[in-house]
Amino acid sequence: MKLLIVGSDKVYCIENFYFKYLVELGVETKRFNAQAVFYDYYYSQSLLRKIRFKLGLSSIFLKINNQFKEKIEEFEPD
Repeated sequence: MKLLIVGSDKVYCIENFYFKYLVELGVETKRFNAQAVFYDYYYSQSLLRKIRFKLGLSSIFLKINNQFKEKIEEFEPD
């Protein structure tokens, strides 16, 4: 079985527990770190980007979705 986990890779996130125990059970598991893509866009950039996001003019969700689709095509989970 191949499983793709979408979420975060931070130390405190629950995805780490799922990943750890699924791998121990022999499940081929990979992660897609959607949170980091958003954080890099929103928190480490200018005030203008934050305003564009709040106004709904940002394309960050499109970028995350496109990267997610690429990861699915590359990994081909079950």
